[in-house]
Formats: sequence, structure tokens, C-alpha cells
Amino acid sequence: MAKILYVDDDPDILAVIARILEHGGFQVVAVNDEREAIKRTVADQPDLIMLDIMMPYMDGYQVCKLLKSIEALRHIPVVFLTQKDDEASVHAGLAVGAAEYLTKPSDLYELCNALNRVLRLNDLGVYRED
Repeated sequence: MAKILYVDDDPDILAVIARILEHGGFQVVAVNDEREAIKRTVADQPDLIMLDIMMPYMDGYQVCKLLKSIEALRHIPVVFLTQKDDEASVHAGLAVGAAEYLTKPSDLYELCNALNRVLRLNDLGVYRED
């Protein structure tokens, strides 16, 4: 069972999406603070990190960039799940190293499919920067 670290500062969205992911067969670590997310990533080494972009201390782009700068964490794929759906935001997300960029509200079946696709591609080494 793949472990997903899900980060969103909205507690209602965090709870709903975490529950959906659990029903989709994922083990979910849900945190609502990007600083806690960084600590949990180091401690738990999740299989995938799903981030919101708009957060209070550091935005999701900054979190992704920081995680991708740490050698021991670089291999963990990051998926953005956000309300920001403009082209510039999508490009910015992919530019900092995200494997996928999804917008809220997302079709829940498609969300689980997208995460499984990213996990499979990561297993094949697609997102590694060797």
C-alpha cells in the first residue's frame, strides 16, 4: 500500500481528500502545515507527496523546491492539488519539479488514477534525476 503525505491548510478539504484516498487504497499521512510536512517527509519517507499551493508560511512551490533540493528526498514524486488553474501556475508547478498538477475540485476516481500513474512511473525511474 503506497503511503501518501497530503498537505493542505484547509482542514475540511484535508479530511475529505484524505478519506477518499484511504478508500482508494492509499495509506495517508495528512498534515495542514507545510513546516510539519517537511518534517514528516524526512521522518516517514512517503511514496508520494500531494501539496496544495496556497499555504500560510511557504507556498507549495517553495515546499516542492526545497524537497527536491534534498538529495535523500529528491526521488519522492510531488503532485500539486490546488485551486490555481491558470497556465502560469501549472508551468510554475512543473518547473519546480512536480510530477503532476491537478486542480480542485478533482474527479475523485481520476485523482486516484493520477496518483497511481505517478507512482508507477516513479517505480520505473521516470522522475529520477540521476
